Amino acid sequence: MTLQQIAVLFDAENIDCVTAGRALNTLAARGRIVVMRAVGDFSAATLSNWVECARAHGIELVMQPGLGKGKNAADIRLTIEAMDIAHAGKIDTMALVTHDRDFTPLALRLRNAGLTVLGMGRVEPSATFRAACSAFELFAPMKPMAEKAIEAIQLDKGEMARLQRAVATASKQGPISPVNLTRAIIAAEPALATRLSGRGKFLKTLVAHGLAERVGSGPEMMVQAPRLRDAG
Repeated sequence: MTLQQIAVLFDAENIDCVTAGRALNTLAARGRIVVMRAVGDFSAATLSNWVECARAHGIELVMQPGLGKGKNAADIRLTIEAMDIAHAGKIDTMALVTHDRDFTPLALRLRNAGLTVLGMGRVEPSATFRAACSAFELFAPMKPMAEKAIEAIQLDKGEMARLQRAVATASKQGPISPVNLTRAIIAAEPALATRLSGRGKFLKTLVAHGLAERVGSGPEMMVQAPRLRDAG
């Protein structure tokens, strides 16, 4: 299976950082994320948490100051970013993380250019925007619940060793986000990454085999190579 080459654009003025993290986790299982940009007026107090979010996930912030009440400068800038990325010819999939129906013409234009367009968000989009996208991923509200068991993926000793090295290398400077770990493994071991890919399976499989451990929980959760523990 050929991994998709993905660019993801976040409509920061309409989606939150938790949704951004969920979108990146979903996209990392589909392929290689080569561009990650969030567009908005990050001088606004309502968007201040995006700075830490961008740092944690490696997202590039594209600053677009507001031009007055009722103006959609950020929407126009996101559209420009999308078209520039599309014209560069290095991707086959564009993810638009937004539920704003104003991006319907953009989604249609990108599809006409031959790209797969994935809409993503936690708010039901308009019928026109959903139809303009190749697919729309609607995230259900997050509820605290016990983690469901998944069917174990069998790995031989050689595969275990290769994944162990990849995880250790990716987290040698300390805990990293699940998205960045997934991206590192895709880069280092693309064939193995394809086997592990699938909604919710990637990190769970690594943890189940003792190849990674979680640090913290919720949207701020990070991962690292398992630490050595004293026998006593």
